[in-house]
Amino acid sequence: MKKKITAILKKLNSEYIFYTAIAFLPFENFFFAPSAGWAAITPVILAIYILFNFKSALNILLKLKNIVLFFIAAITLGSITAFCLNVNTSDYINAFIPIILGAISLFSFCIFYDKKKDLSTVINIAVISYGICAVIGIFEYLALATNNVSFLNFLGGIFKRNYLVNDRVQFFFTEPSFIGMHLFGILLPLFWLSNRKDLLFIIGLFIVEAVAFQTGIRVIIDIAVVVALYLTYLIFKKGKAGFIPFFLLVIGIAFFSVYNSNERFQKIFNQGVYADGSFASRYFRVQSSVIGYTKTPLQALVGYGVGNSLYPIHLGYDEAYEQYTSTYMREVEDLGNKVSFHDDSVSYSLYTRMISEFGLIFTIVGIAFLIRITRSSRLPQNWLYLAIILYLYIQFESLGFYALWLFIAIMYYTNKNSISERTLATRIADNVLKKKKKRN
Repeated sequence: MKKKITAILKKLNSEYIFYTAIAFLPFENFFFAPSAGWAAITPVILAIYILFNFKSALNILLKLKNIVLFFIAAITLGSITAFCLNVNTSDYINAFIPIILGAISLFSFCIFYDKKKDLSTVINIAVISYGICAVIGIFEYLALATNNVSFLNFLGGIFKRNYLVNDRVQFFFTEPSFIGMHLFGILLPLFWLSNRKDLLFIIGLFIVEAVAFQTGIRVIIDIAVVVALYLTYLIFKKGKAGFIPFFLLVIGIAFFSVYNSNERFQKIFNQGVYADGSFASRYFRVQSSVIGYTKTPLQALVGYGVGNSLYPIHLGYDEAYEQYTSTYMREVEDLGNKVSFHDDSVSYSLYTRMISEFGLIFTIVGIAFLIRITRSSRLPQNWLYLAIILYLYIQFESLGFYALWLFIAIMYYTNKNSISERTLATRIADNVLKKKKKRN
C-alpha cells in the first residue's frame, strides 16, 4: 500500500502545485481565503508545495541562512520588547502570520528555480491568469455602468472584500490599492527576466483600465513614481536623455487627463493630504508613529515589540490628532480607542511597521542587506528594481506579499559571483548577446 501511495505521489508532479499557485496570484479575493486583510490563497498552495519538497526546503534553509538568522534575531528581540511593553497576545500571534507567509513564498520560489531553472511555463500561466483578471475588470466596469445587479451580487458573493458596492472596480484583488503591487512587484520583474512582450501588454492593459475606471488614487501615484524611476534609470544607466522630452510630454498629457477626470486626485492635488479620507487616515498612522518615535528615541532603536505597532501610534496620537483636519474620522477614532481596539497591522507602511516592531537598527540592517544583494546581481535593471521595491512598501506593510520575496529570490539567482551553475543571469546575458548579433 505504501509503495502504491509513493508511486502516486511521484507521478503527481509537485510542479503542478506550484503552477496552480501561480495561476491564483491575481485571484486573491475569494471568500474562503484565510485572511481578511490580504485575502490570498496562493500562500496556502505554496505551503503544500513546500511539504512535497521538504528536503529541498532544508537545502534552501542553508542557502538563505543570513535571512533566516536576521528574522530569528529580530523576532527574539521583538518578543522581549513586546512583553516588556504589555503587547496584546492576539496581536502578537497574528503578527507572525505575514512573516510565515513571506517565508513560504521565498522558499517556494527558490525551490522551484533550483529544480526547474525554466520560467517559460510560469510566465505563460501568469499571462493567462492576469489576462483573465483584466477582462473581469472590464465586466465589472460594464456591470457598474449598466447597474447589472445580478452580476454584481454574484461577484459580491464570492469576494472576501467587496469594493463594488462603492462603485469601484477591483478586478479580483483584495482591494483596488493592491493593483500597483501586482503590476510592478510581480509582472514587471517577470518581464525583465523573460522579455515577454505579452507581459508588457498585460501591464499596459491594467494601467489603462485602472486609470479609465478610476479604481483608486494609489495606482495613479504608483504609475507616476515608477515612470519617474524608469526615466531616471534611462538617463543614468542607458544614456538615453534624448527621449526625456517625449516622455515628459506624455506624462504631462496623462497628468492633465487624470486631473480633469478624477475628482479624488484633483482634491488631493489642490487641497493636500487631508482632502481624501483614505489618504488622510494612512498619513495619520505614519505621522502618529513618527511622533511616538521622537518621544522615545532609544526605544525606537530596538522597537516596541512584535505585534505592538499600536504602541508608538498611541504615544503620538494626541499631537497627530490636533493636526488632523479630514472629515473622515472612523479609522482615526478606532486607533485612539486604547481599551477595545487591537490590530497588529495598523501602520500601512512596511517601514513604520518594521521600526515599530523590530526597531530602527534592524530596519537599517534589512535595507542594507537588500542593497548588498542588489549590488551582486547581474540583472540589468537591478537598481531600478530595488528602487521600485523600496517605493512600493512605503504604502504597503504586509511581509506576506510576494513582491519583496520575489525580489530576493531573483537577486540571489542572478548573483554575478555564482559560477557553480548556469544561472538565470547567464541566460539573460546570452539573450542580450544574441540580439546584438542579429542586429549586426
